[in-house]
Amino acid sequence: MEKNCLELSGRVLKTDALRHSPAGIPHQRFILEHRSKQLEAGLSCEARCQVMIQVSGDALQQSVKDLEEGEYLVVTGFIGRVSYQAEPYRLLLHATKIERGAS
Repeated sequence: MEKNCLELSGRVLKTDALRHSPAGIPHQRFILEHRSKQLEAGLSCEARCQVMIQVSGDALQQSVKDLEEGEYLVVTGFIGRVSYQAEPYRLLLHATKIERGAS
């Protein structure tokens, strides 16, 4: 099996409305804004990005219940495309674990 796992921390920038698939599976999307200092080639650099997160299924919905903009999260999951109709470089982090709390 190929490896595809990402852990990213940051603050909630924007949330979308809860939706359900035709099969009745709940899906919640939000944008996570990440900012950190990283070491690259021996030099400190700032890493900043905004990543769309998708939370699917009943088990994880409790993790994002009453999610507020500005809230700090650590999200673990795997990377996929936003949709099969979108450009292949538009990525989506499919959450498998979410931890809430202050940074």
